Amino acid sequence: MSVSTVTVGYPVHALKTYRYWKNRHGAWMTDWTAHCGASGGAGGKYTFGVAGSARRLELCPRCFPGRKHNGVNYPDPIDLSTGAE
Repeated sequence: MSVSTVTVGYPVHALKTYRYWKNRHGAWMTDWTAHCGASGGAGGKYTFGVAGSARRLELCPRCFPGRKHNGVNYPDPIDLSTGAE
């Protein structure tokens, strides 16, 4: 298990799972879930952030206790995409 600081959304969440898929028009979409249970989506193949680049007050207090980006060691996010090109 490696340490991951991959983030998504605002407030900034620790990424747990993500999935790339194409809608009926052939456009890429991204769905994601965070360690705190938050979820969301974005158009396109979303590029995820890094916790160290966010300000402390932007960090989700449930994903990052004490709002410290290096306070928790999460595993790498899980790609749930099937057949994504």
